[in-house]
Amino acid sequence: MHRIGRIRQLPGHCGPATVEMLYSFYGIAISQESVANAIGDVQRITERGCSIDEMAAAIDVLTPDYTLLGKMFSTVDDLITLTEAHRLPVGVEWRGRFLEPDGYLWEEGHYSIITRVDCDEGSLDIIDPYAPGVNLLSMNESIPIEVFVQRWWDTNPFPLPENPLEMTEVRDDQLLFVLLPKARADALRALQLYPMLTAYAR
Repeated sequence: MHRIGRIRQLPGHCGPATVEMLYSFYGIAISQESVANAIGDVQRITERGCSIDEMAAAIDVLTPDYTLLGKMFSTVDDLITLTEAHRLPVGVEWRGRFLEPDGYLWEEGHYSIITRVDCDEGSLDIIDPYAPGVNLLSMNESIPIEVFVQRWWDTNPFPLPENPLEMTEVRDDQLLFVLLPKARADALRALQLYPMLTAYAR
């Protein structure tokens, strides 16, 4: 395996940037722009971001022999098993707290990568694609476990089945995901990780 390439996201592209970094773990060079283009509607991604099923669909198009496996209502023990026993970087969706250089403070859902759980220190090693020093909760590539667990959720827009032009918000709780060759996917079934293509019924 390769070291994870640390990159900085384009506006709204934390999902595609996280996927690019997960690809780099396997030595695969696929840019966040390519991931966003495979999702489609790049303007919406720039303004509002994207959801896990959209990233999974993009991966299916870009690299049909790889899959994005994920799990809702995950635990810290799941993070430990994936990072230690399986030695995988783990994508997560959580709520960041951002301080812009002009002093503007805001909170929003965000994608990042967990690489290690340090139970002795009570912290997680985290790779954040946002600009250095802006996300106040992932400074020095570390975050307290207790803080992270409290913020391990997000909401995503979802079209109503009866009226696709009308949107509602769907909540993701404790979502984690890993990029894996399809040939290795069965090894994670015991952890109840499944392809994220059907995370939402779009």
